[in-house]
Amino acid sequence: NVVAKHPRLRALFWARPGEEASSADNFQAFLERDSFVGVKLHPQMNKFDADSPAVDWYLELCAKVGAPAVFHCQEAAPIARLARRHSKVPVVLYHSGFSTDHEEAIRTVEQSLAAKDCDLYLETAQVSAEKAVEMVRRVGAARVVFGTDATYHGKEHYRRYTEMVKLLAEKLTPADFRLVMSGNAERLFRLPAGGR
Repeated sequence: NVVAKHPRLRALFWARPGEEASSADNFQAFLERDSFVGVKLHPQMNKFDADSPAVDWYLELCAKVGAPAVFHCQEAAPIARLARRHSKVPVVLYHSGFSTDHEEAIRTVEQSLAAKDCDLYLETAQVSAEKAVEMVRRVGAARVVFGTDATYHGKEHYRRYTEMVKLLAEKLTPADFRLVMSGNAERLFRLPAGGR
C-alpha cells in the first residue's frame, strides 16, 4: 500500500524460511508485481541457518526472475556458502557484518571475487565512513551498495550518514561515487536511473 502511494519506492519480500505460510509460491506472486524487487532474509531474527536448504527455493526463484537476495549479515561465510549454490543471484550482505568490524564480510567478498564463484555485494548501513571507503578500495565500487537502514536511529538518523557521503565523494572518482550511491542499486533492483 505504501509503495502504491509513493511510486518512487520499491519493496522487498521478507521471507521467513521454515515458517508456516512462508513459501516460494507466496514470494513469486509478490515478485510478479513491479513494486517488489527482491527478497530480504534475516537469519538471526527469524532463526534459520543462512545456508539451510530451506533457503534454496527463494534463491532459485530469484534466479528465475532476475531478482537479488538481501541478507541481514552478521556472519558472511554461511551466506556465501548459499550464494555459491546460486552463483547467478546477486546477494547483498546488508550491514556487511552487523555489530562487527566488517572484516569478515569484506574478506568474504574479496575471496568470492578471486574465485569468481558467486555474486556478492557489501552494503554500508551501520558501517563507519572510513570503513565504507576501505570497502570500495578493497572490493571495488561495483561491489558496494550505499544504504542507511532507514530510520533505525530515529529522527536524527540521516545525519549519521552525512560524513560517509562527504568522505566517499572526496575519496572516490565521480564514476565510482555514482556507482556506490545509486548505480549499483539501480542495476541490482532494476530501478529507473536517477530515482524516477
